[in-house]
Amino acid sequence: MKKTSGKLAKTLTEDLTNYSKILEYSSKLASFDNDNIRFTVDAGVIDRLGNELVARQETAVSELVKNSYDADAVEVSHTFINSADIGGRLIVSDNGEGMNRDQLVNGFMRISSTDKIQNPYSEIFNRKRAGQKRIGLFAVQ
Repeated sequence: MKKTSGKLAKTLTEDLTNYSKILEYSSKLASFDNDNIRFTVDAGVIDRLGNELVARQETAVSELVKNSYDADAVEVSHTFINSADIGGRLIVSDNGEGMNRDQLVNGFMRISSTDKIQNPYSEIFNRKRAGQKRIGLFAVQ
């Protein structure tokens, strides 16, 4: 434990942007703590959420359109490329407002974010946000 805590301290002082090492050492240190139990999440949860919450392909596309609406887009286009084949693609493009880093990290990339509850209306057109369950990201799985 002492060796790991020393490595973490060194990384924090010498290489503060090496997030993968900081996370690695922090996780190792947490494993030594037998008095506290922490939640963990398996990476497969994203696939399971996508499959269980979005059963139909049409629903998945609808969730992506909702994301465009919530971004105050007035134009949305869909381009299907080899969509009948495994590995085909769908490109959804819109002219909506993008996200700043905080919105991306703490809203879109955070599972079960409360961002849409705290900000129920869009910034430009004051639209009531269409997406509520935060499943657009999982829908594309």
